[in-house]
Amino acid sequence: FLVSDISKKGIGIAYKDRKLTRYFREGSLVIFDVLFSEGKKSTISAVVKGITFLETGIIKTGFEIVNMDALSEVTLDEYLDMYKTES
Repeated sequence: FLVSDISKKGIGIAYKDRKLTRYFREGSLVIFDVLFSEGKKSTISAVVKGITFLETGIIKTGFEIVNMDALSEVTLDEYLDMYKTES
Protein backbone atom coordinates (compact mmCIF):
# COMPACT_ATOMS: atom_id res chain seq x y z
CA PHE A 1 0.00 0.00 0.00
CA LEU A 2 1.05 3.58 -0.58
CA VAL A 3 1.39 5.58 2.63
CA SER A 4 -0.42 8.88 2.10
CA ASP A 5 -0.07 10.36 5.61
CA ILE A 6 2.04 9.51 8.63
CA SER A 7 2.52 10.97 12.09
CA LYS A 8 3.33 9.83 15.63
CA LYS A 9 -0.35 9.13 16.22
CA GLY A 10 -1.53 7.65 12.95
CA ILE A 11 -1.02 6.56 9.39
CA GLY A 12 -3.09 6.74 6.24
CA ILE A 13 -2.86 4.52 3.18
CA ALA A 14 -4.26 4.89 -0.34
CA TYR A 15 -5.26 2.26 -2.89
CA LYS A 16 -7.65 1.75 -5.83
CA ASP A 17 -8.77 -1.88 -5.56
CA ARG A 18 -12.18 -1.87 -3.79
CA LYS A 19 -11.75 -5.55 -2.94
CA LEU A 20 -9.02 -4.63 -0.46
CA THR A 21 -11.50 -2.77 1.77
CA ARG A 22 -12.77 -6.12 3.07
CA TYR A 23 -9.53 -6.38 5.09
CA PHE A 24 -10.28 -3.15 6.96
CA ARG A 25 -13.26 -2.79 9.28
CA GLU A 26 -13.60 0.36 11.34
CA GLY A 27 -12.61 -0.32 14.94
CA SER A 28 -10.65 -3.48 14.13
CA LEU A 29 -7.03 -4.01 15.18
CA VAL A 30 -4.39 -4.49 12.48
CA ILE A 31 -0.65 -5.09 12.63
CA PHE A 32 1.61 -4.12 9.75
CA ASP A 33 5.15 -3.13 8.81
CA VAL A 34 5.99 0.28 7.38
CA LEU A 35 9.08 0.06 5.19
CA PHE A 36 11.43 3.04 5.11
CA SER A 37 14.54 3.73 3.07
CA GLU A 38 17.81 1.98 3.88
CA GLY A 39 15.94 -1.22 4.79
CA LYS A 40 14.51 0.18 8.01
CA LYS A 41 11.00 -0.71 9.13
CA SER A 42 8.52 -0.11 11.92
CA THR A 43 6.07 -2.76 13.07
CA ILE A 44 2.86 -1.04 14.13
CA SER A 45 -0.35 -2.11 15.88
CA ALA A 46 -3.22 0.19 14.95
CA VAL A 47 -6.98 0.55 14.96
CA VAL A 48 -8.83 1.22 11.71
CA LYS A 49 -10.40 4.66 12.15
CA GLY A 50 -11.94 5.52 8.80
CA ILE A 51 -12.36 4.54 5.17
CA THR A 52 -13.00 7.24 2.58
CA PHE A 53 -13.95 6.69 -1.05
CA LEU A 54 -12.75 9.63 -3.15
CA GLU A 55 -14.36 10.71 -6.45
CA THR A 56 -11.07 9.92 -8.20
CA GLY A 57 -11.52 6.21 -7.43
CA ILE A 58 -8.86 6.22 -4.73
CA ILE A 59 -9.71 4.73 -1.35
CA LYS A 60 -8.03 6.14 1.76
CA THR A 61 -7.94 4.23 5.03
CA GLY A 62 -6.76 5.78 8.27
CA PHE A 63 -5.27 4.04 11.29
CA GLU A 64 -4.64 5.24 14.84
CA ILE A 65 -1.37 3.84 16.19
CA VAL A 66 -1.90 2.02 19.49
CA ASN A 67 1.43 0.25 19.99
CA MET A 68 4.90 -0.33 18.58
CA ASP A 69 8.16 -1.62 19.98
CA ALA A 70 10.95 0.79 21.00
CA LEU A 71 13.08 0.25 17.88
CA SER A 72 10.08 0.81 15.60
CA GLU A 73 9.29 4.03 17.45
CA VAL A 74 12.86 5.29 17.04
CA THR A 75 12.76 4.47 13.30
CA LEU A 76 9.47 6.34 12.89
CA ASP A 77 10.78 9.32 14.88
CA GLU A 78 13.92 9.47 12.72
CA TYR A 79 11.81 9.45 9.56
CA LEU A 80 9.48 12.15 10.84
CA ASP A 81 12.42 14.31 11.95
CA MET A 82 14.07 13.93 8.54
CA TYR A 83 10.84 14.85 6.76
CA LYS A 84 10.29 17.85 9.03
CA THR A 85 13.70 19.31 8.21
CA GLU A 86 13.27 18.79 4.45
CA SER A 87 9.92 20.55 4.14
